Amino acid sequence: MYTVEMLPGDFGDALWIEYGDPGNPTRILIDGGAPGTGRVLREKILALPVNRRHFELVVVTHIDLDHIMGILELLEEDTPEGLIIGDFWFNGFKQLPDPEGVLGAKQGERLSHWIEHHGFPQNQFFAGGAVMLEDDLAELPVVEMPGGMRITILGPTRSRLLRLRGEWEEHIRGLELEPGEAGAELAGHSAEGISGVLGGDVDVELLAGLPFSKDTSKPNGSSIAFLAEYDEKSVLFTGDAFADDLAKSIGSLLDGTGQTRLRVDAWKLSHHGGKHNTSRQLIDRVSCRSCLVPTSGARYKHPNAETLSRILSKAAEAGGGNALVSPMRFLFNYRTEQNEVWDDNELRSDWNYETRYPQTDRPGLKVDLS
Repeated sequence: MYTVEMLPGDFGDALWIEYGDPGNPTRILIDGGAPGTGRVLREKILALPVNRRHFELVVVTHIDLDHIMGILELLEEDTPEGLIIGDFWFNGFKQLPDPEGVLGAKQGERLSHWIEHHGFPQNQFFAGGAVMLEDDLAELPVVEMPGGMRITILGPTRSRLLRLRGEWEEHIRGLELEPGEAGAELAGHSAEGISGVLGGDVDVELLAGLPFSKDTSKPNGSSIAFLAEYDEKSVLFTGDAFADDLAKSIGSLLDGTGQTRLRVDAWKLSHHGGKHNTSRQLIDRVSCRSCLVPTSGARYKHPNAETLSRILSKAAEAGGGNALVSPMRFLFNYRTEQNEVWDDNELRSDWNYETRYPQTDRPGLKVDLS
């Protein structure tokens, strides 16, 4: 068994992974969603028997509010009885590399404080240091998880974390606090607003041909990204990572294999399908059929039509060298103004794709890869 459940994390990621024995699965949680998602996480954990509230791994990919806030709400407000976390992957300020020779920084300080105060293990495989790659990509760290899950780290690089460190320091010192020591003082601070814009009508050919503009957000560039493989099934989890970084690390992973594309069963699109995080170059590096798009569309108005159009355009290219498998499947955990435009029979016929939405009014979608 290998399932990925896109919990209703509003405009953020909250991914509940189970693998192994269906009667007693091993669990991984990736991110906690936007403000308000802590309640969703708590309810799901409390539904488990007390002696089975165990996660082998909890990953907070980066410090943006739509990934970290649900985790903070879960842990700070009323930690569920019996909760056990085998390892906590999170690059707090103390894990960021020192230079050689914000957005979300307050929340990062709070999470670091909670982990340290409660004695939870953090980044154990990395000896308590940063979850990261060296810039030369000479070696991609591989973690063999209990239960047979194999995780290959694809990001971030050391240089991305160095860029984040400067922004983190500036933000926390602007509050007259000390970076790495400010968590207790900041506990309870609420999230700040985030704005976004809505895309236009869907013209796949036109949108796919628009120039690609790269994401430049330092927190997004610091995202923990990885390939998670179990029982011959694999998922690419990307956080909000940059397209160029993912393409390079995937290329490094494929070096010497004779393959030019990473074959996966599902791909969690970076930044909720944002148009600045999935380039044609990255699409050329991935072979898959199912794209996971977890977002309510609020705030950022994701997914952007440009992203899904690029994917469909690539999948439709003639010849045997297609990077993507047709028909493509777009899997959404909400039905929204942004994604329901793809629930169109004419578009589906023209571009040979499938869509899947929650079957009820309750958001969230579980994907079974078994």
